[in-house]
Amino acid sequence: MTWDELAAAERTKDAQNLFFQSNEALQRLAKTGDLFAEVEALKQNVPKEIVNGGVADPSPKPLEKYKAKRDFSKTSEPPPIVPERSAQGSTRRFVVQKHAASHLHYDFRLEMEGVLKSWTVRKGPPLEPDVNRLAMPTEDHPLDYLSFEGIIPKGQYGGGTVMVWDIGTYNLIEGNVHKGYLKIFLAGEKLKGEWVLTRGQEEGGRSRWYLIKADHKTLKVPKAKADRSAISGRSMEQIAAKPDREWQSNREETHKQPKRAGANHRAQESEVELPGIDSLPKAKIRFVKPMLARLVNEVPDSPERQYEIKLDGYRVEIVKRDDNVEVFSRRENQLNQKYPAIAKAFDELSPDTVLDGEIVALDSKGRPDFNTLQNWKTGKNVYFYAFDILAYKGRDFRRHSRG
Repeated sequence: MTWDELAAAERTKDAQNLFFQSNEALQRLAKTGDLFAEVEALKQNVPKEIVNGGVADPSPKPLEKYKAKRDFSKTSEPPPIVPERSAQGSTRRFVVQKHAASHLHYDFRLEMEGVLKSWTVRKGPPLEPDVNRLAMPTEDHPLDYLSFEGIIPKGQYGGGTVMVWDIGTYNLIEGNVHKGYLKIFLAGEKLKGEWVLTRGQEEGGRSRWYLIKADHKTLKVPKAKADRSAISGRSMEQIAAKPDREWQSNREETHKQPKRAGANHRAQESEVELPGIDSLPKAKIRFVKPMLARLVNEVPDSPERQYEIKLDGYRVEIVKRDDNVEVFSRRENQLNQKYPAIAKAFDELSPDTVLDGEIVALDSKGRPDFNTLQNWKTGKNVYFYAFDILAYKGRDFRRHSRG
């Protein structure tokens, strides 16, 4: 029908002439032609959101990273099969898993697009309003992970005990994960209320998200439930003692590494038992003004004195709070952008740790070369040499010596 016909129907308040039998519609088409022909021939600038089915920045194929990291001929983990649509309707499921791997943390997972979108939140979801918790995204997981509670064998990636700390459903209030903002209502065994997941600035090529409690009510989890599984009522110790299930991740953890961390070398942490560490005072995880060499007239004469070579580098401190790594100069200038590979090398360092050391460039014979460091360009190798551990796992080591 034409615009004139629509206007006439509006004017007379009679829409009867806008309805046609099928044979009448064919006769009109033969007489007037296709009224949409001109529209279909127009070149239009269609928004990306429409082209991509409502997603401005489509993500890679679901579970692509999950599949790439596993050999399913060797692992008993579920294969990366994505269901066409969830049986949950507009309500989706979520799970928070407490995971004692190289360091204790919580995995926050939301059912979305047929997979579990996942974030690592070291101290768990915030229970107080307006508290920001760093939530680092990890690879998507299959839906079978929703109820996984048991152990991942030592030597496998993420080896340790896993507890279903909370589980339930959620509703999306507003937002889109691909646009970097989600406001959700959680209805779990422990978590009830509104939370926001928001993407912050990238650092070192990694997206940084934050999990925030959105409503203005402090949530109190009963003490009897706080350290117990939401599905079995067991503690972490009980799950470790009698695991019901076991994942084979097929990704071996890296063991001991040299002290230096190069631009193409990711410093992986090997877990070291330190008896008595809990007796040390708690540390404030922040930049500490470094001790510097002092010019004297004579070399100290003492059997307790030790000597080391001059490295001819830049004195720096590595400060890791939660999952956030910062590289500081001796004057407390942040160097993450200048040396992004050094910062990234400490992704697996235990949280709440401070290291004192030096960034060094080496010549072709492996000798420290300050001139090479001054003229260093991204892509070339530089190394971090550790001098001292100032804090480790939240404990102050500055007055503590270890052989």
